[in-house]
Amino acid sequence: MLRTCVQAISCCSGDRHSLVPLNDDTPTNSEASICSDSESLKCREVVALAEDLLPGRQMSAWQRSWCTAETVQIYLRGRQGDVHAAAKILAEALEWRGRKKDILSPSRT
Repeated sequence: MLRTCVQAISCCSGDRHSLVPLNDDTPTNSEASICSDSESLKCREVVALAEDLLPGRQMSAWQRSWCTAETVQIYLRGRQGDVHAAAKILAEALEWRGRKKDILSPSRT
């Protein structure tokens, strides 16, 4: 049970296996590679809509690194499959993560 609870909040913890600090000049993955599972269409749509909601309507490589299929599906499930609602909350989370990047990056000393 504990492992399931920890997995459910893995998108928010600093101990994510997919948390890799990227510079803004790092080439971004295509959305297809970010969301490559059976719900890939909805997943890609959430990421695209979230990007449109971000300031400048652009997602940095570091923000995009948070948009794994697993993470995006957490937002989708949390909004009962509503793509627009999931995109809105994902965009808000990405903005927050951008503001807190210095404490979320493992390079912090």
